[in-house]
Amino acid sequence: LWNARTGSLEFTLKNNDSMLCVAFSSDGTHLARGGHGQVVRVWDLRSKRSIAELHGHSGAVQSVVFSQDGATVLSGSHDKTIKVWDVRSEKCERTLKGHKDAVLTLALTADGQRAVSGSGENFFKTDTTIKIWDWRSSGECLATLKGHKDDVSSVAVSPDGKTLASGSTDRTIRLWKLPC
Repeated sequence: LWNARTGSLEFTLKNNDSMLCVAFSSDGTHLARGGHGQVVRVWDLRSKRSIAELHGHSGAVQSVVFSQDGATVLSGSHDKTIKVWDVRSEKCERTLKGHKDAVLTLALTADGQRAVSGSGENFFKTDTTIKIWDWRSSGECLATLKGHKDDVSSVAVSPDGKTLASGSTDRTIRLWKLPC
């Protein structure tokens, strides 16, 4: 972890796996990471210790995001699923299924009620969609957005929760009104 003001290295967290993604909890006290080893690991940054290992994906973990309260981590994987994890119990509470390719990116809406995912990584480009999920209660896909011609590699939701931005390897950024 780096000090953004000075550019100096604060400390290094050791890991047995190559990492593909990291995310901070909203209060900055925890860090989640995913990688090729199919495990999500959560660290307490105050103690610099791993506090959870979340096992359940059958493919590399490409994206992670914390809920606003930091109690839950969502992870997207090459196994085409999103898993919703309780950090304390280290249990998977729900698996969201619907993508036909790897889940490359995740974001939560400002109110924390919906998750947004982007997909890709298949030679035949069978799924270059964005999906919006009710991850907290029903687990259902509320909407599927189509328009990119290649992998959806990044998604972000505006602070007011009305606009979604998506970036793709098709060399476009698209802006969407959130449909739900």
